[in-house]
Amino acid sequence: MNSLPAPRKVSYVVSIWREAEQESKLHWKGDLETTAGQHLSFTSLAELNQLLCELGGWIDPDADTASSIPSND
Repeated sequence: MNSLPAPRKVSYVVSIWREAEQESKLHWKGDLETTAGQHLSFTSLAELNQLLCELGGWIDPDADTASSIPSND
């Protein structure tokens, strides 16, 4: 008897772009869209990783648990 949970596939659409706060300052922004149509924004790979971990129910021992997830309500 196999006690492992059934594999689960989760899909997201991730968009990443550069924005300029000032002419000389460019920074990256991103948006993660779930299949339910929820949009979550992020500004770093660490934030994207945290979003994916929380949405997927995964635990990343290397993730910073003190940071918060941005949301677009």
